[in-house]
Amino acid sequence: MDNELRKRWITLPEVDIEYQSILSVNKRFVSLPDISSDMLRDYIEIGSELINDQLDELREQRRFWDGTQSRPCVYIGRLAVVRSDSIILTKEGQLLDNDDDLTANHLRPAYGAFWSVLARKQYTPEIHRNAIPVDKRLNGTWLGVRKP
Repeated sequence: MDNELRKRWITLPEVDIEYQSILSVNKRFVSLPDISSDMLRDYIEIGSELINDQLDELREQRRFWDGTQSRPCVYIGRLAVVRSDSIILTKEGQLLDNDDDLTANHLRPAYGAFWSVLARKQYTPEIHRNAIPVDKRLNGTWLGVRKP
């Protein structure tokens, strides 16, 4: 962790992974509209080792248990609640059926900075619409990461 990061925070936030795939900061899940992209960058820097370990563990679990070649993903922050895609996605993005086809170009400008932060940290960002995590209160559209 660099010294600049420590200068920006009096006390570093506690970054963790909940439910095996959702990033939490100080025991709360991240709502991206409520933070800045700079704050997200700090969270990712603080938790990068944890995120990498989790992605590796998910990859191993999936290979061992179900044999699929699915791409493990850690949800970094919720972009919007269920059925609120028009807030975050362009009209073209709303028309796409497959989440795998969604890119930074399909995000409204206010949300593109979050995608860029993740891409600069050597992750492949992904958008997951209408995700239904273990805790139903967390349903919605999430920005996640996987390893390239």
